[in-house]
Amino acid sequence: MKRDVIERQQNALLAADGPIFQQQCHCKGFVATIDIFKEIINYDKELVRNVLGDFGLRLRDYAFSIDGDHPHNYMAIDVDWDVSKRYSDIFCQCLKAGQFIQKEGLDLIVQPLRKAATTKLPPRLKYIDTPIKTQRYVRLLPHRKDRDKVRSTKSMRQIDLRAFYKKGRSAWDGLPDDFSQYLRFNQSYKEQIRLAQKKVDRYKSMGCEQLAKRIEEDIASFEDVFGQDYYGFHRLTMTKAAVILAKMHGFGIHQDDEFAFPCIIVPDSTFSGAFGVLNDGPLEYTPRAYPMHEMDTIPFRVQTLVDRLENLPDADGKSAFDHYIVVVPSVAYPENLDNMLIDKGVVTPILLGESDGNCHFLCYYL
Repeated sequence: MKRDVIERQQNALLAADGPIFQQQCHCKGFVATIDIFKEIINYDKELVRNVLGDFGLRLRDYAFSIDGDHPHNYMAIDVDWDVSKRYSDIFCQCLKAGQFIQKEGLDLIVQPLRKAATTKLPPRLKYIDTPIKTQRYVRLLPHRKDRDKVRSTKSMRQIDLRAFYKKGRSAWDGLPDDFSQYLRFNQSYKEQIRLAQKKVDRYKSMGCEQLAKRIEEDIASFEDVFGQDYYGFHRLTMTKAAVILAKMHGFGIHQDDEFAFPCIIVPDSTFSGAFGVLNDGPLEYTPRAYPMHEMDTIPFRVQTLVDRLENLPDADGKSAFDHYIVVVPSVAYPENLDNMLIDKGVVTPILLGESDGNCHFLCYYL
């Protein structure tokens, strides 16, 4: 894909009246705070430990560390508001009961109460701790400097494509060669689903039930990704992001024989402008994910976008993402020359926003 096309997409995306600066909802959002985070900070450590054990102390530390007005603060318990509310009510009642037990000296009841309160906790709640310790729910920290401090503890990691390669060439063919359908508020996926549904209907009319079922599964998977956007931002795994970047840059996929897994290769001519002529032949594609603080330069428009996402109107002026990740299409080369490749315009990375472990496409990194 030509760089001027990418720049046009970026310009439209980041324009003052573009999708990034549009507001999804102009009414004040629902602040989904739950009682436990307001209540537990009013109890001393000894009582919390007696009633909820070490888990309770971590829950108390978490409650002290977060912004109680953030609309996502319930998500540390469960993504489902009703589930979070139920657990919150249980913990609040246990603490009140614990206070009474402590006052009346009913020590024999403490252990059964703790067991009842802390057995079968939701997975994301069981190991809760402050965002500073876990690198999770960073967006809930009340101050930008604290959020950035936690983000700075992240480091570069290579994106493993082995699982993708095992899916065969069809997985490569099934992905787009740019990120236009992932732009914020983009609804073009609905047309693709409509066309796929027509295929399902046609196959069923022909009696080809297995083919129809396979396409229906693809539609369900597609709807799961695009139908659950996050403030209008579309979810995208780092693996898919890395592969789409490869296609966008014109890299190819190679398969030695029908029994071997394919792999993405990069012609050495791709980097000839930056390093001169390389005689190594095709290079192994090695995409990398960088936390934004490890980049030598941050484009002005990208920084402006991040600043907005740290005070997103749709999230009641709160931070929307835990981490910002730059995905760079690179190669397995002895030295890490990614920043040079970016500066020389040889490759164009993308910026992802991560929230609760899910990544969302934000913009091109230029």
